[in-house]
Amino acid sequence: MHKSLQKLKLPVVNPEADVANPKLYCMDEELFIEPAAAEDFSSVCALLESEQLPISDLRKDMKHFFLAIIGETTVGAIGLDPYGSAGLLRSMIVLPGYRHMGIAAYLVETLETHAKQQAIKELFLITNTAEGFFTKMGFNKISKDQLPVTVASSAEFNGLCPASSSIMKKAM
Repeated sequence: MHKSLQKLKLPVVNPEADVANPKLYCMDEELFIEPAAAEDFSSVCALLESEQLPISDLRKDMKHFFLAIIGETTVGAIGLDPYGSAGLLRSMIVLPGYRHMGIAAYLVETLETHAKQQAIKELFLITNTAEGFFTKMGFNKISKDQLPVTVASSAEFNGLCPASSSIMKKAM
């Protein structure tokens, strides 16, 4: 049994769909978004590696990470690296068979709420594939020279992610 931050009965609106004509997806299971724990480290690493996302700098205690769980299956994850009043949204993943169901949006909303509770004023991210999704979530593309020094010095911005990646920001 899961303790849940959010217990959401699907169907959900597809956040990738045209807003004027959203598609609904139905599932028989409930989606739980809950904090990750140290014992989730291996499964989170496996999820991230399945999509070639970096794991070398993950905290083994999984502090500031959240999981999306349907039934007994972890279908997504997201994390936060806090740097004072700035935060780095990192390692967001939803398994391919569960995409376009709104799960990523729930993960981001949960992380944003958590970031605010941590006194994060600005949230940053780096992405190779999800710029359109994050734009819909209120993030704006920025250049690397607009990053706070603390975030710019993170592993993600210093070799873990390709230089061609998009950098984005959202005020909390």
